[in-house]
Amino acid sequence: MKVQFVTSGFSKGFTAAFLDQLRRFLSRRKNFVMVASDFSAHQKSERYLAQYLREFAQNGLGFAQGMLVDFSVSPRQAVSMIEGADAVWLSGGPTLTQIRYIREYDLADALREREGVTVGMSAGAINMAEQVLLAKDPGDGIDRMCRYEGIGLVDFSIEPHFGDAEKNRLEDVLAAVREADRGFYGLYDESFIVQALGTRTFFGPYRQLHP
Repeated sequence: MKVQFVTSGFSKGFTAAFLDQLRRFLSRRKNFVMVASDFSAHQKSERYLAQYLREFAQNGLGFAQGMLVDFSVSPRQAVSMIEGADAVWLSGGPTLTQIRYIREYDLADALREREGVTVGMSAGAINMAEQVLLAKDPGDGIDRMCRYEGIGLVDFSIEPHFGDAEKNRLEDVLAAVREADRGFYGLYDESFIVQALGTRTFFGPYRQLHP
């Protein structure tokens, strides 16, 4: 079964609802693979990988091994790791940088075709869409709204960290929404969406956005 978790961020650690949903779908927990956002930031990505694995283990969701996809492995190794993963984590960070490296390593097909759980956080969640509509965000190095082909794991778009976006960038987000021809959601931190068996389930507060 293919299960997609679309998340914004967890400022106080993983929520009980998020962990419960992972337990529901993760009957096998051998290989956890994290796809970095910046493949050149190896040490930083390793710290996040260790943090996530530690928090999972503390909550009864320990994995036998965790692996990192970045420049420390070859494209061929990266594809093999993704194909054998029980859970894949698409990291947060610089959104356009991440999709550039995913293309450079030719990972999109493997991510779409594999069975199991895929979790996208923030930038990783944005890049899960078939067609990404990325709102202007100077803080993320995005000086204008742009559209591009994403990984294709879900058929909707999100704006993560929506509480901050509502206060500081709402007009820029709505400019992206006006270009959308499918669902577009503002996702607050601690909230997430699970897509499985053709069903989309929302956990926590969110906003369905309209032009």
